[in-house]
Amino acid sequence: MNSIPSCCRGSSIDDLVQLTPSELQNKLRTNINYNIFENIALNRYGWDGLPDSIPERILEKYLYYYGKVGVFDDPEFGWLSLPLNPQGGMNVYFEYTRYNAFGNGYNKLINIDDNSVLVRNNYTMTPSFPLVVYYTDLITNIDRTIETQLYTLKKPYVFTGDEKSLMTIKNTFKQIAVNEPFITVTDKTRNKIRESLELIELNTDYHINDLFLVKNQIVADLCTKLGFRGQTYEKNERLLVDEINANNELVYMSTISEFSERQKAAKKMSEIMGRDIRVYYKVEDNFFKSVQEVVSGAGEVYDNTERSD
Repeated sequence: MNSIPSCCRGSSIDDLVQLTPSELQNKLRTNINYNIFENIALNRYGWDGLPDSIPERILEKYLYYYGKVGVFDDPEFGWLSLPLNPQGGMNVYFEYTRYNAFGNGYNKLINIDDNSVLVRNNYTMTPSFPLVVYYTDLITNIDRTIETQLYTLKKPYVFTGDEKSLMTIKNTFKQIAVNEPFITVTDKTRNKIRESLELIELNTDYHINDLFLVKNQIVADLCTKLGFRGQTYEKNERLLVDEINANNELVYMSTISEFSERQKAAKKMSEIMGRDIRVYYKVEDNFFKSVQEVVSGAGEVYDNTERSD
């Protein structure tokens, strides 16, 4: 089974060559935006003390894509962290206790007990990638709209007239383009141009500033749902304290669901592995230090400047 859902994998060369230039630009911009926000989402939490066989990057990637990861000791590979599929065996709370852990050429049935750990991405064990995919589509649509309007703002001159007069105008603009210091025409040509040529006005409304504002608000909304504060760039308006606090509460609730589940998993992993494993939030912000303080319950913030590499 492939470790990455098909909707997040790239297209083949054969697929790309069949696209029109505009469709190719759409796909390119979508991939660029998705990669940016995917890397942000994957890089929010850090882990200290993990065994060498469990890279932090792999653990967070599987939580991001699958919503849950099983950590267990394999006789051949040592400690592993792999995505899970439920395989029955529910407890009294209707929660699965038996899972199939799978990797590249690897499958193993494990029980969630004292010798293994179920790491949840959040309270509901849901993956994060659908959120990033959804907001990527919204943001890409605005980006492409901005790029399209940039073309319309060029507003080239459009003339109608007889063939000779049109050729004269074309040659005139060629001379302007190469910085000719002066351009000469005969009186007859001048009169002919005045009589036969008509300039068509191209009126284009300017909305790029508004589009950037909407884009920044959508990005800020995604940041809130990922658990950190984004800049909204509201024009000529200062946010009230109550508005800031309300946004902080949303950020807090988004963060604590994920962070607390990782904290619980880190505690159990420390117990069964006999080593000190800690998880921390990578955003350097006093607000998030308070979140870590609340979740840890110890009243002492873990200072990530003292972490070992």
